[in-house]
Amino acid sequence: VHSPFIFDLYYHTLRNKYNHYSFKGIEKKYKRKKHNSNKIIGQSLFKIINKFKPISVLFISDYSTKNALYISQSRKKTLINLFLYNDLQSKKIITEKNITTLNLKELPSRLDNSEILILDNLSPVPHLNLSTIKKPKTIILTKTGKNGKDYWNSIMKNKNYNVFINFYYFYIAIRRKEQGKEHFLLRL
Repeated sequence: VHSPFIFDLYYHTLRNKYNHYSFKGIEKKYKRKKHNSNKIIGQSLFKIINKFKPISVLFISDYSTKNALYISQSRKKTLINLFLYNDLQSKKIITEKNITTLNLKELPSRLDNSEILILDNLSPVPHLNLSTIKKPKTIILTKTGKNGKDYWNSIMKNKNYNVFINFYYFYIAIRRKEQGKEHFLLRL
């Protein structure tokens, strides 16, 4: 990896094997339940949020996943805006103080005010055009949804982002002025 930024993100953040105290509780809670996301994605999202220290994160998913619990346990100063597209029981599952559940009308305004956008297990969301999105500095897309490749191709066409990382389990697009347009394929 020739980019110092990507090297630091990959080796010092994502490949770091530390287990945060909240990881065991989340894994224990979901051990018997069937979910599409695995712990590599959830723990990586947790580590990325702690590394970038965003003020706000917009998490969009079809339903409440273990990944939502991981990000809710990350940096407590970060406001997590949670938009669960098809889940009516989300308020029972996510009860953290830093989590706000959104409806479809609130989505565009929160999109403009978020530093990180996380798209997890997502089917098409109306009015979400990723090829023209400008505001979030970082977009993270898990590949577990049916439309993962379509969303990723749309993000890669966006001229506002110049660093693209494929980690096999998930993708990251980052807007960095200090770096030219680059694509990385890295395995966790």
